[in-house]
Order: sequence, then C-alpha cells, then structure tokens
Amino acid sequence: LAQTPRRGGILRCGRDQEPDSLDPHKTALAVSEATLRLLHELLARTDVDGNVRPALAESWEMTNGNKTIVFKLKDGITFHDGTPVDAAAVEWTVARHRDPATASPTGFLLGPLEKVEAIGPMQVAYTYRQPFVPLWVGLTLGYCGVLPRRAIEAAGAQFGRNPVGAGPFKFKSWAPDSGIQMDRYDGYRAGAVPNVDGIKIVHYPEDATRMAALETGEIDLIYTGSSVPLTGIRRLRGRRGIEVLSRPALTLRNITFNQSMAPLNDVKVRQALN
Repeated sequence: LAQTPRRGGILRCGRDQEPDSLDPHKTALAVSEATLRLLHELLARTDVDGNVRPALAESWEMTNGNKTIVFKLKDGITFHDGTPVDAAAVEWTVARHRDPATASPTGFLLGPLEKVEAIGPMQVAYTYRQPFVPLWVGLTLGYCGVLPRRAIEAAGAQFGRNPVGAGPFKFKSWAPDSGIQMDRYDGYRAGAVPNVDGIKIVHYPEDATRMAALETGEIDLIYTGSSVPLTGIRRLRGRRGIEVLSRPALTLRNITFNQSMAPLNDVKVRQALN
C-alpha cells in the first residue's frame, strides 16, 4: 500500500487446487469462491478489516421490522457481455440459486429467505421470515454473485467452464497446462478498476513445486486454502523479496456429531474422538 501502483502486467498466482466450477451455484469449494469473487460481482463486499462496503448496491435499508432489506443498485453497471446489471438480474439470480432443479450446495447461505423481488428497475427487496443476523456472511461470498441470465441460458451446463460475470476481471481461458487466465474488465463500475492487465492462476499440487515457483520468481504470489504450507512460513519470512501477509480468519471450521446415530450416541465415543 505504501508503493505507487503501476499500470499493466499479468499477476501470476499459484494455488494448490483447481476450482471444480466457476458457476457460483454449482460449487462449494473455497478455492472456487476465491476465484468467483474475481469474475462475479456481489451486492456488497467486505474489506480487509471485515467491514461491509458497497459493490453492485450503492446503499441499502432495513424495513419491515428488520425482516426486509432493500438494495438500491448503482446505475450503469454491465456484465462482461454488455447486458445490464439491474434488479431483474438480481431477482433471477436468487431464484436460480434457490431452485431445487439447480441443486446448489450453497443455497443455505441465503438464510430463511421468503422472497426476493424487483420493486423498481434498480431496487430489489430481500424479505426473510425472521430477522437474519448473519445476512452478510453469505451475501459477501462469491457464491452469491449476481449472474447474467442470457449468458447462462446460452451456455447451459458449460457456463461453469466459460463464465460471464460483472466482476473486476473477465474470463479468458481455462486449460490444464496454462491454468485459469482472466483479463482486466475496463468497464468495471462496482469498485476501482484493477491496475494489472490480467491474472493467471496456475495449479501446483505439490507444496515443494509451488514454493520453488514463488522463490524463483516464476509466479508472483501463492494464496488461498492450504496453498501456503504452514511448514514453509518461517522459511518464506526469511527470504528477501518475499512478504508473508496474514490476518484473522472470518470463518470457523468445525465437525458436528449427529448424536442420534450410533456410535456417536455414546458420550464416551464422542469424548474419544475429541
């Protein structure tokens, strides 16, 4: 942040896994979500400190005893194919996310949602059965990005391999040998247009290979999930020209026992597992 940004160049990223799909409604992988937020745009995003900031929505208001949140969308935002991002697109996206035929593994993130409806060309209301406190947990994740109906209906099942979004980068290609490549979307209006010309994400399954690629300058960074091996952090911190960034996680991982099924209905079994 202390450096003056430079325009241009391709940001080369290394990761330990590949996404299974870049259709936000067809994946639950964390590595996919980290990629989705580059391609797809959200109503709001969280900044590095966890604060909720406007993205597609310029403002929002709670009504109906805090059971309804009304989003006012920014004017002039388009998907990468030129179609407008409006209230109808948001309404259609949520309907697809909730549709049993979509079979989305992340529909639960929407919470106790009763309905989503466009109440104006650029206004959309989310109404819940009860006040939903963790509202922003789901709505700021890539799985809840707003999608272009025309592109999805045209691509069908192949949309996850050739996505169209409204995010800061637009999809270019995805191949086993060259990874995922994206170009800067100069028409991005939901936030600051990126300085880099594009991003190249390469899959390195082996920790040693990924670390070597970073240390030799083959790639510029490694990130997400277990891409940064815990055993290598001390080594990376000691390398000149490499900076290790960390921050508190905003998520919690846990295993929950179904105590109605044997053998987990036995407290001694649960204690042994703990």
